[in-house]
Amino acid sequence: MSTLIVGYGRSGKAVADYLSAANRPFEVFDEGQVGDTDLKVHSILDSIRWSSIERVVVSPGIASDHQLLKKAESLGKEIISEIEFAYQNCDGPVVAVTGSNGKSSTVTMLESIFKAAGRDVQLCGNIGKPFTRAVIENSKAIFVVEISSFQLETVSTFKPRVALLLNVTPDHLDRHGSFEAYEQAKLKLFRNQEKGDTALVPTGYLRKVPGKARVLEVPGDAGRIENSCVFLGTAELSRIDNPILRSPHQRLNSLFAALAALEMGVSIDRIQSGLNAFPGLKHRMEVVGQFQGVTWINDSKATNTDSTQVALKAMTTPYILILGGKNKDADFSVLDFSNGEPEKLILYGQAADEIGEALRSMKPEIHRDFKEAVLKAWSDSSPGQVILLSPGCASFDQFGNFELRGEAFRDLFKEVSSGGLSV
Repeated sequence: MSTLIVGYGRSGKAVADYLSAANRPFEVFDEGQVGDTDLKVHSILDSIRWSSIERVVVSPGIASDHQLLKKAESLGKEIISEIEFAYQNCDGPVVAVTGSNGKSSTVTMLESIFKAAGRDVQLCGNIGKPFTRAVIENSKAIFVVEISSFQLETVSTFKPRVALLLNVTPDHLDRHGSFEAYEQAKLKLFRNQEKGDTALVPTGYLRKVPGKARVLEVPGDAGRIENSCVFLGTAELSRIDNPILRSPHQRLNSLFAALAALEMGVSIDRIQSGLNAFPGLKHRMEVVGQFQGVTWINDSKATNTDSTQVALKAMTTPYILILGGKNKDADFSVLDFSNGEPEKLILYGQAADEIGEALRSMKPEIHRDFKEAVLKAWSDSSPGQVILLSPGCASFDQFGNFELRGEAFRDLFKEVSSGGLSV
């Protein structure tokens, strides 16, 4: 019997490579172009011979109501995510992180901590390499896995040794349909945990967590933030001097990471060393450069309004704000500009009109094309200002992912600052 891989992006290719190495049969379904001509690839549903399919492995970009998945379910086929597939084939412990915001920062902090402790660690999932790719490279490592709500929709036996839910705010409502459904998808992270496992959750989630793990609220008795200092129990992490961790949201992320590492047996000394070595993230409040007195900041990773709100709170100098992309049913009228409104608001992309209506009192300027919007921000800027790209939307209307959007922003800065592009 064969495995059907649905979606042949990074996750699907990793599953295919694992099955190939194990000499296990598989087929691929992808409605786009697949370059590997030696694979058995289906692009239409009717070409699949279901009697030969044992299970279906779904990539995270495939909607749960896709007609193929409905067909597979009606036939009683096992449907699992790439995360579930990797978990079933790994031999090392899993530390898994989900939440609406802060996931990438927290998992990268954890990677830094485990490296400081001399542990073999694989950072994977919704950041960097797929979980399955990490299993191929080292099946016995500690796996620090960033997990989205999409990836949790089709898990069955997945059981992290330590599971972190950082926060839950309205996001991906275009896919889940309601906040309640989105929240329930996140809570699947804990469903299979047993005694001896640990769940770290925000304040107020103590009684919502399924499974049998020990549940710790953060902040709480196990760890807290007091006068901008991080405490694990009564022990203060007094040696943390990383400037990246000074903002309130990063201090909270570091508290989650420190508690998770402590649960995995890492000493407080190594936790502090790892947090001090945390380098920050590309595309998250990343200073691209300064030219003619104007600073460009790439916050392309802000794909929802809560992430954009964090950026707005960090602004202490005059700025021009670029919002836009593909909206995920977010309400932009909730954005709080009490820390200072932008000198100019520029909108782009599919969501521009909708955002413009929500923020019409700020007299936004609308451009359909991303490049056009960025260059307009540059032409209208003055020395001492910041051009802040913090879109508050997904990138999929004009880019394959937020990384590509951030790279495009970086490339435009390089062209402008080198004199290769004039406006």
